[in-house]
Amino acid sequence: MLNQFRQTPPRQAEAFAIYFSNPSFQALSPAFKRRPVALLCLKPRAINALSTAGIRTIGQLIDRAERGIVSLRAAGVLTRNEIISALDALSKSIRTDDIDWVAYAKHRGFVILPEKRRVHWSPQAFLEELPRVAAAVVGLEGGAKALVVLRERLLCAARNVLTLEKTGRQIGTTREFVRQLENDITGMLHEVFWPDQQLWHGAGSRRQPSDYRRWVCRRSRFQLRPEFLQPLREFAAALTSEDKRRALSPLDWERILRKVWEVRPYQLEAAENLILNLLGLRLAKRTKTMFLGAQKKINRLLAHDYPEGLSRRELATILRKKLGPMAPTMAELPALVRLDPALELFHGRYRSRAGVLSRTADRFERILRRAGKPMHFRKLATSQTLEGGRTTELAAVGKLYRDPRFVPIAKTGLWAMKAWNLDTGSITEIAAEFWRKNHWTRKSSPRPLA
Repeated sequence: MLNQFRQTPPRQAEAFAIYFSNPSFQALSPAFKRRPVALLCLKPRAINALSTAGIRTIGQLIDRAERGIVSLRAAGVLTRNEIISALDALSKSIRTDDIDWVAYAKHRGFVILPEKRRVHWSPQAFLEELPRVAAAVVGLEGGAKALVVLRERLLCAARNVLTLEKTGRQIGTTREFVRQLENDITGMLHEVFWPDQQLWHGAGSRRQPSDYRRWVCRRSRFQLRPEFLQPLREFAAALTSEDKRRALSPLDWERILRKVWEVRPYQLEAAENLILNLLGLRLAKRTKTMFLGAQKKINRLLAHDYPEGLSRRELATILRKKLGPMAPTMAELPALVRLDPALELFHGRYRSRAGVLSRTADRFERILRRAGKPMHFRKLATSQTLEGGRTTELAAVGKLYRDPRFVPIAKTGLWAMKAWNLDTGSITEIAAEFWRKNHWTRKSSPRPLA
């Protein structure tokens, strides 16, 4: 093959040069020629040798190979043969619209994954095959320790990830080594499952487009079938920018899975954490200490901002706005309320007990509504003290006068809720108002004659 396309006999200095030319290269688009040589799945030594010679794109490699790459430093016989083999496989895999990467992998002698070929991969079939494909890829590249890390840290449900310390004890290493190995595995799988840089970047990766030429592709012995990756591409296309930016709550994650793949989270337990990593998503993890913050927020809301109480749906909506994905769900709220002695359920609404309300006027309102009738200010002050507050009779009268929710009833010392629309005037004022509304006038009868 080396002498197949030579125009003239080589000189002594060109005995180990690389010459390759093929008319089929003319069918390649300019956009494809601008892509990096790492896309050809060369080993790092070959990529470094080409980079030293100033060859960083596929187009530069093809042009230089047609003229002859004479001085290729740090490239031995195996490296030169690998470059020639990649060019030969590329020339045999060119199609009218694109490159047939499966044919390229076959010509290079790579392993084709998955082994069985399907015209269409459903989400369920993809989820069943994904653990086997990931284990085969990591087994070819990483070895036994990498397989243990893959199984315990990625091929599992997001809530069942084994800690770094326990994983390190299984393979006899430190937690930092496990962390580094996990990052290497995740990076390698990213390169395998997102060979197209735009799709990877669009799926939530932090890698910038300018970094694409510096990639070193490690998938040197295998190739994934394009149709196998279609369900993952469709999932990435259905995600919004908000989904990629924030941590997803379990309810949001379940909603996305039902909408895109029509599956439930328990069907992903064999590879849920791996799918989250491939898509660049974060799932909020629920811990015991997380509910302490939620319970404090509930007490603050019901004792200060909403003393009249909130329904379960209203409370869940407010908590979700304030706490985001760490907010408890509607199904978890009843348990939190039952565990807190300061909260109670009254006519379908969650509210704080009267003794823990932060404002004295709110306690007065709770006592009046519980009694259902006007009360004397002395009895209000006494009842409020029994509930846990401290207020003198004089201070109670001042608070009642300053709050527009309460109205006094004449000069009796009784107080009522303004929302009750009671007549709060004296007997004389009520009688006069009654006469005025009925348009009655006072007529004095003449005195009888003596």
